[in-house]
Parts: sequence; structure tokens; C-alpha cells
Amino acid sequence: MPEMLTANSFILGLLEFPVPLPSSFAGIDLSDFPTLTGAFAFGPVAGVTIELEKTPCRCCQSPWEGSEKGRIFAMEAKDYLYFIVHDIHTTIVATVDDAGLPATCAIDMMDSDGNSLYFLTAKGKSFYERLKKKRYLSLTGIKGKDTMSCTAVSVRGKVRELGAEKGYRAIREKSIYVRDISR
Repeated sequence: MPEMLTANSFILGLLEFPVPLPSSFAGIDLSDFPTLTGAFAFGPVAGVTIELEKTPCRCCQSPWEGSEKGRIFAMEAKDYLYFIVHDIHTTIVATVDDAGLPATCAIDMMDSDGNSLYFLTAKGKSFYERLKKKRYLSLTGIKGKDTMSCTAVSVRGKVRELGAEKGYRAIREKSIYVRDISR
């Protein structure tokens, strides 16, 4: 019987709808009802078992489908990079200046290959100079309307210059956006 409640809990977890309350983040997770029913009918061990069994089921979902909980566990690094480039695009990038102070700027992420992010900058800009000297950055991208309904992704790592010809040409071939602004 607890297995039946686990299956019902998983199916109900796929249904999401807002609650008509003043706050935009409120909602009801219907998948908790079979868990509670199992706990009251068969004891607390059954309730915990149902909850533990439904979580791996959610983790097996595609990262782009199903409930928010399923997406969190199923994504790999390449999925996050794709999300940054195609869904967020403009990120806030932090570097360190000559005085050791943080400096930020908005940078568009132009491409990813599953392991790396690619963006453009120009020689002579202070952002370019900071990257050449320190070689590390941290970036954050946010997608959503407000704090409780947005998704934020942060990445930090070492940067390397691809060169004007190789890097720019590859990004320009893939990006209509870059072709439009470079005319």
C-alpha cells in the first residue's frame, strides 16, 4: 500500500498551481497529501518511506520538464551553462581591480560548449584589463520576476583569451545578435 501512495505522491507532485493569496510565491504541493495519509494510516516509518521514495522519482525527470524540485537535482554543468547563455544571457560579472577592490559589470554570455562560457569584450576597456591581470571572474545570472520566483545561477573560474580572430569569428557565426550589432 505505501508503494501506491508513493506513485500517487509522484503524480500529484507534477501538478502545480498558485494559491490565490497576496504573495506570488505561495503554492500547494499536493504530493504531501499521500505522504501524510500514509504516515497517519501506517505509521511514521511509512510516511518517511513514501517521502524518500518519491524524491528519487522526481530526480529522474528531465531537467527541463516537471516540477521545480526535479529540475534542481537532474541538471548537469552543461545544462547550467546552456541556461545561462540561452535563458538568462545578461549576467553580472565580478572581477578585482588593481587596488584589490571588487568591480562588476553586465556582460552578455554569447555561447557555451558544455564546459565553458564564451563572451566578448574589447581591448582598452577596464573589464578587459582586469581579466588580463587577474585571470579570474565570478558571475551571476538571474531569471524571474521577483525574489521568491526567480532562478539564480553563479559560476566562477579562470578565463583565457581566445584572440580576436578565432573567438570573435566563432561567436559571430553562431550568434545573430552579434552579427546585428557588428554591422
